[in-house]
This record gives sequence, structure tokens and C-alpha cells, in this order.
Amino acid sequence: MAETINISELAHEVSNDIFSWFKWKEINLYDENFSCRKSEEHFPKKIANSSESDNEGESEQANEVESEKKCTHPVDIVFKYNDPYSGKDVLFNTDLKSYAAKSIRPGDVRDMLKSIAKTIDCASISPEWKNRYGIDSIKYEIRGMLFIYNHDGKYHRDFYKVFKTEKVNERRKLGINLASIGLKSNQQIHIVEPLMISYMTTIIADIDRLHREGTFPREEYSFYYPELIRNKTISGDKYSRPATIEAITAPYLIIEHDMVETKDRSGQLKTTQAGFVIYYNRPGNDPYEFVYLFDTLSRYQILNGEHNIRLRLAHYEPDPDVISHFEKAKDIYIRSWGYDDNKKNILDKISIKEITLMQTCYKTKEVARRTK
Repeated sequence: MAETINISELAHEVSNDIFSWFKWKEINLYDENFSCRKSEEHFPKKIANSSESDNEGESEQANEVESEKKCTHPVDIVFKYNDPYSGKDVLFNTDLKSYAAKSIRPGDVRDMLKSIAKTIDCASISPEWKNRYGIDSIKYEIRGMLFIYNHDGKYHRDFYKVFKTEKVNERRKLGINLASIGLKSNQQIHIVEPLMISYMTTIIADIDRLHREGTFPREEYSFYYPELIRNKTISGDKYSRPATIEAITAPYLIIEHDMVETKDRSGQLKTTQAGFVIYYNRPGNDPYEFVYLFDTLSRYQILNGEHNIRLRLAHYEPDPDVISHFEKAKDIYIRSWGYDDNKKNILDKISIKEITLMQTCYKTKEVARRTK
């Protein structure tokens, strides 16, 4: 991985720009290591080599202490948010990577995931890690996150194919075996890969465009969480709720906004009704995708005719007939309701638009200039 710019700075700036918009917080400690608490399990070769080279006069306890000092885990940065359902702080021990498109290889990804699995395993029992990153949290859980930024903007394929076994020139190309990563039970690693970064960047840019058009507020919006039977949202200021990693990586992200009032150049008042902007991150290659979406919105009491609903299609490979599939889904849904005119009017009011995913190499030249 030959780089001509400061990788850590580039990946850090991009990740912070993105996650801060989704109302995540970063803990102001960067590129810190912490001591391994399970060196014999996490670094067996290093411990074995260290033991062989130790002086015969040293005690076993002294050797163990010295080995612990030599073995550390990396922490590029920790992001956190408060989960709206559990009330816990979720802390992401994050590994930031920046690659050219051709440099993203399965073997490297596997090694990164193995490293993160060991890191969060140790972080869960490390007083050193807790004192640095969990000191302000009463209830929290630690997760791992691999953030892979494609700095040349040329990565356009499905990242998750690295986990699949494929045939290449009549030979089997083995994917990453998840069982080999060493992730313990009740632990999680999230991957934010190039296409997900493009999707998140596109949402930010599109919302900014809607605001400049005067149809979306600057501050009075929130990420929508339905009050489910088993999981009721925590009371409090809904405008401060973050978009959780589960919400961001779901097939759709629902953003609720208040009414917007603006004036044009002539001074005439323009009003946009309160409602929802929904970002849809699936190809839309089957009408029943949208039938399921209508069912979900109805269950959330969003599809009741009282709200302005804008559906933004933001998948990296949308089906060429996605709009036709949406229209067909409306017919299927209305038919299931016995051709209810009220339902038809509600569905016909949903505006739908395809938006192009943004490339994410926008900061590369800027950071490169500063690091010369």
C-alpha cells in the first residue's frame, strides 16, 4: 500500500466529517496504543519468541510483566453515540484505513478484522482503555469498526464479495472465513466500506441541497425511531438523537423534519409541510421491495396522509426500471386494500427521485497540499 499523503489524517478527517453530521461524537484521543491483557492468546508467537530470548535468571513473573508491556493494541480513534433504544453509550474502537481501489485485498481485510477482534476483546477488560475512552459513560458497550476510505474514488464494486468463494478462471478463489477472525460471542465489528461512505456522503450533500432550496430545515430535523413494543425510544430531545450504525446500514434511513418557511426574492412566503425524507439504499429491482416499504411506513404511522414524504433512491446500482417498479408497487398495495381511494391519494403524493452517489475522494488533494 504505497501512499503519497498522510493516510491517518485523510481517513480521520473524512470519518469525522461524516459521522459528526449523523450526530456521533469523537473522543479527542488519536493514534493511541494500550497494553494487551491477554498476550498469550493474542500474541502467542511474540510471547514464545520473548520467552526463548529471556535471561535464565529472570523470574517467570517478571517475564510475564515484561511481555505485557511489549504487546499492545492500536486505537486510531473512538467514536460514540447514545443508543435511543437501550440508553447505553456505544463506543466504536475504530481502525481507519485509506486505500487506492486496486489495493483493497481480501488478505489485508482479514488481517484488519483479526486485529480489531483482538483489540475489542482486550478493551472490554482493560482499565487503561476504560480510563481513556469510557470514563464519561455510565453504561456502555464496546464495538469494533473498520473504516475503509477509497482515496482515489475508483472503487465501485460490492465490498462484501471478499467474504464469498468465487470461481476465477476455473479456479476457486476463497473468500474470508468469518470463523477465522476470532470474534468472541456478544462482540461486534462493523465495516464502513467505500460504497457505504459514498452513500453517507450523498445523504449529507442531498440534505444540504434541499436546505439551500428552502425545503429542509437547518436544525429542526431528527433521525426517526419508531416506538416499538419491545424497544421504546428514550424520552428527551429527539433532535439530538444520532443515526445509529443499524439505521445507517439499513435498507432505508428515515429523517423527520419540521415545517420550513422561507421567502423568495420578491418576499413571498414559501412553506414546506413537515414530513419525512427517506433515503433508500437498495436497487429496487422488484416491486415488492416497495410494497414492503409501504407496509413499514404504514406500521410506523407515517403513511397516514398527514405528512410530506420524499423518497430518495441512493443505491450505487439502481435497477433501470426502478421508477416503474415503484409505480407497480403502488398498484399492488392499493389492490391489497380493495382499491381504497384514500390509500391511492396518499401514495400518489409521495415524491420519488433518483440521486447519484457522490465520489468520496473530495478531500484527498486538500490534505495532500497540507502535508507537503
